[in-house]
Amino acid sequence: MPRLFIVQKKVYLSTAMNRPVVVWIRNDLRHHDNPAIFEAVSRGQPVILLYIFDTDLNAPSSPGGAARVWLEQALECFGTQAMRRGFGWVIREGAPVDVLRAVLRETGGTHLFWNRRYEPDGVIKDDEIKEIFELEGTPVNTFRGNLLMEPWQLFNKKGDPFQVFTPYWQAFQEARPDTCEAPEAFPAMPYTKALSSLSPQELPLCPKHLNWPKKVTTVWKVGESRALEALERFCLEGLSHYGMKRDFPAAEVTSKLSPYLHFGEISIRRVWNMVLDQTRKNSDSLSIAQADAFLRQLGWREFAHAVMYHFPRIVTSPFREEFQTVAWRKNANELKAWQSGNTGIPIVDAGMRQLWQMGWMHNRVRLITASFLVKHLLYSWREGMSWFWDTLVDADLANNTFGWQWITGCGVDPAPFFRIFNPVVQGQRFDPEGAYVRQYVPELCLVPHEFIHRPWEASVEDLRSWNVYLGTNYPKPIVDLNEGRERALKAFSRK
Repeated sequence: MPRLFIVQKKVYLSTAMNRPVVVWIRNDLRHHDNPAIFEAVSRGQPVILLYIFDTDLNAPSSPGGAARVWLEQALECFGTQAMRRGFGWVIREGAPVDVLRAVLRETGGTHLFWNRRYEPDGVIKDDEIKEIFELEGTPVNTFRGNLLMEPWQLFNKKGDPFQVFTPYWQAFQEARPDTCEAPEAFPAMPYTKALSSLSPQELPLCPKHLNWPKKVTTVWKVGESRALEALERFCLEGLSHYGMKRDFPAAEVTSKLSPYLHFGEISIRRVWNMVLDQTRKNSDSLSIAQADAFLRQLGWREFAHAVMYHFPRIVTSPFREEFQTVAWRKNANELKAWQSGNTGIPIVDAGMRQLWQMGWMHNRVRLITASFLVKHLLYSWREGMSWFWDTLVDADLANNTFGWQWITGCGVDPAPFFRIFNPVVQGQRFDPEGAYVRQYVPELCLVPHEFIHRPWEASVEDLRSWNVYLGTNYPKPIVDLNEGRERALKAFSRK
């Protein structure tokens, strides 16, 4: 006789008591507000959570080095919680179709669930896999991924995808995105059958021969509970100053939620709702303005994903095709100097060293370092995008692509090609006392703020008194900023 199970105040009649459903886990490593898990549990059957490390390592969305460091720990945290909740937890490596088919066969799984992803290669794969399994008789249920609004929900008045952020953001707000969170779910029946599974440490993730992963993991605390702590801390300590101070890298007001959002250790809906809740508690005009500035950044994230979804070619090519003809320079020594933070431009070097030490960089400094590479050094945005992809723990295909094309001027809603950030002026404006530079470029720790962003303009005697020897213990600038700017203007005007 069939048995009744009560799950989240709903009653379901189970007729396949010992046959599980399978939830394919991707970058949604959380148990709260996880629609696929909640709906799977709601069927009243055992639930298997399956993570597949895709062996197609040439796909544009395959994780870079820093992301792999994070992923190894994130899988460990998520899996521990999954097993405590009674879920079956399986990690395997291979082609997704083959792995999914094997797990369904081994377990007698009746349904397949997943949250949608939006990277071009992921969209194509998911459509193909869904069709394969439905033709084979396995129902596939998919749900909105970690976005507030699906990319295909918003269009301009002509029915075309938005290409400019401001009207997109206005339409986004008027559309009132669905921010209802899925309740946290626990399985009605635990899954107890043993299944073969890899451990996170057995996947080709952390480079075991480098000490860099240890640096990253000492800075960040990975996992769903840590993500929630970071959000709560930001709402209490950073949000009230966010709009005023977010561009100052020495100020600790940014949320640092980007890696948690990328790996889905926290949902975008939870972030949105908690920020609004905090604003309601402090409903003065200043607090509302600070919250609006932060929510607008979440809007940029949504916009970047929508652009990538509608124009998938931007992952490898400039949106504005005329930029294909720019005569980019190549010099291995200069590129290495930029990557390692040894350009002789203090704010640029501080940012690139922060990136290497933390696997993360302050957003304002991302703009400065990117502009320096593509404008002053005249290197292709692809070079910078590739380096950021490999070294950022929050490397997100939509945001990374959008940001590099924006600063270059070759994307949608671009910064004009003639907008070239002067790193000295940017440093003086956003790091006026030089605190950020001194933190990451200790060679300049004694330089007074008047010269901290332009030490080459100080006298040799003064530099010596500050223990700075340009070309010896700190490099001379690898490019004259005025000459680099003029070179860029000429090259871009010929496109």
